[in-house]
Formats: sequence, C-alpha cells, structure tokens
Amino acid sequence: MIKHVVNAGNESDDINAALAGFLEQFCRKIESELGGRLLMPAYTLSAGQQEELYALGYGYYSQGRYLDAAKLFWQLLRQDCAQARYYKAAGACMQMLRHYEQAMLAYGVASLFDPHDPTLLFYLAQCFRAVGCAPEAAQALQTFLADTAGSVPHHAMREQAASLLASIAQSPQGNHSIRRKDEQRNRNP
Repeated sequence: MIKHVVNAGNESDDINAALAGFLEQFCRKIESELGGRLLMPAYTLSAGQQEELYALGYGYYSQGRYLDAAKLFWQLLRQDCAQARYYKAAGACMQMLRHYEQAMLAYGVASLFDPHDPTLLFYLAQCFRAVGCAPEAAQALQTFLADTAGSVPHHAMREQAASLLASIAQSPQGNHSIRRKDEQRNRNP
C-alpha cells in the first residue's frame, strides 16, 4: 500500500485515497505490461534512502538500464506519490522502453504536481508522435515553444522542438492536422 499520499492541508481524504488508488492501479498495469513483478515489497524509506534510490535509478537510466531504473522509480512513487520528479523519471523509463501510453500518463501526473515544468510538454509531444498522434504532438510542441520563449536553460530543447514541429508540419498527416486546428482556433472567438 502507498505509504504517503498528497496532503496539502485543504485536500480531502477522498482525493488522497483516490490518488493512492490510482497509483496502485497504475503500478499494477505497468507490472503486467512489462511481464512480471516490477515493484519491490512496500516498506518505508527515509528521505535519505529515497534520495539514494533516486540517484541509483538515475544511474541505471544513464547506463541504458531502463527497466531496472523503472523499478526503482516506481518504488519511490509507492513511498511518496506526490513527487513530480519520480513520475517524470518513471515516464522517461517507460518512454525509452517504448511504452508510450504509460509514459504519457506518468508525464501527465507529473504536470499536475509541477505545472511549471515545460519540459513535460516536450516529452509528451515525443510520445504523441511515437503513437501517431501528430495534432496532439504539434499542439504540445507549440505550447512548449510559447512557454519557453527566451528561456536560456531550454535553448537546446527548443531547437529540438522546433525541428520536430517542422517535421510534423511537413508530413501529410501532420500538415493537414495542424492547419485544421489553426482553422478551428480562428473560427472560435
């Protein structure tokens, strides 16, 4: 069972219980899709142990050991399901394992806990493109580019986003979809 859930003072117990239940179901779905026991038995970790586990997961990810990293990040989520960086890290692992739908879910939840992280839009766009959703990818990229305009820390990612957006716009499906969204936007006040 989840040891810690969101508790922002004015959050109701029902919302906290729903979030914990969602995470349990989400983790079980990931386990089944990856073909086996993904999560370690739940036990309480100190803040220092969580940091060590995160660093180890980051190291695994850097070495291309995405499944090993995912196991650690999902365990961290079982400890503290209100950490955007755990969802983002788990999403990155799922994306590298080509489980794009799970990556998008993880990035989406991360954005709820950290709505000011524009990089999540970029990663979502990559996943949308991978599953053939060019209009959604283009929209996420356009929003990312608008949100990071003039941002020095995001310069390299902005270049990648512009390149990806251009490739979507040049594709027959992407170009039609982007034009259709722009036309709809112009019609609506």
